[in-house]
Amino acid sequence: MTTINGIHSKSENLLQQLEEWKCFASANRDVLNKNPFMEEFLAFKLDIAQGYIEELQFWEEVANQSKCHDAIENAQFFLGQIKVLIDRIICDQHEKELLDSQNELSFTLRVSKSHEHVLHESIKNFALAA
Repeated sequence: MTTINGIHSKSENLLQQLEEWKCFASANRDVLNKNPFMEEFLAFKLDIAQGYIEELQFWEEVANQSKCHDAIENAQFFLGQIKVLIDRIICDQHEKELLDSQNELSFTLRVSKSHEHVLHESIKNFALAA
């Protein structure tokens, strides 16, 4: 069984993970703003994880190891859900950027083809004039 000191270090680790996800969400606010549902859902999951970490800290203070372990499991579960959610947000953003890039390339190629015709006509007209 984990000692209270072990629980304290686990609590600190979970709190650090939570803060890292909050920093990530803050730094990527522009991406999150594009999908208000995901932004709210992520905030909801962050709040739940924080609640379990606060519960863990309470049980740690009163030295209830059983309740500490329950709170650790719950916090880990929600931090795992946050990771999956953020991975999905990142993946969706990369897919959108890739699609935008492909659309831009396709447009550029279409414009280049239309300009190619104009260029050939100009060269032909120049050759006829000379």
